[in-house]
Amino acid sequence: MNSRTFYDNIDAGFDLLLESINEALDKVLSGLPPKMGHTHPDLETLTRLALLRRDLLHLYHTWRGSESPRKRVPPERRLHANTDYTGKHVTGFTLGAQYMRVRSWREVLTGVCQMLYDENPRLFDEVCEEVRGRRPYFSRDFTAAGFHTPKPIAHSHWLVETNLNANTIVKIVYTLLAKCGHHPDHEFRLDFSP
Repeated sequence: MNSRTFYDNIDAGFDLLLESINEALDKVLSGLPPKMGHTHPDLETLTRLALLRRDLLHLYHTWRGSESPRKRVPPERRLHANTDYTGKHVTGFTLGAQYMRVRSWREVLTGVCQMLYDENPRLFDEVCEEVRGRRPYFSRDFTAAGFHTPKPIAHSHWLVETNLNANTIVKIVYTLLAKCGHHPDHEFRLDFSP
């Protein structure tokens, strides 16, 4: 077996494990009644699966970081650019081992921002100044030019513009996650209503 085949087999094995964990998470989450908030009747199973996925991803990325002959693609370049989120109704998201029920795309953006701020306030402060489109998405001033519906991020001095379409919100979230050291394609997951 040559080294290329060896690495391909390990990659395939990790993909298979992640797929089975995601299927188990889907099964647990499918039993959630709509609008249940942050509680879950089977919270222990949900937490264990999310922690298992986080640990597996950490192991995978540690291994990929130094020993894989392939070049790593920066996470911000692996956006799901071909996916159109317009018209999709988001019901929740998972970031690492944390799950949050949401009712709108705005809540996805504010929820991810809050989780990232709570995780590392200093890093989040640095990242907020870098993440922008044609106009800034973050500000410290309610009267900032171009802001229509800014929402505060609790316990911080930041406001985030939430008057954005679903595709823009997903791009902002993926960029924030990548710049804060997460692997969006593996650690972040959106849930939708059928």
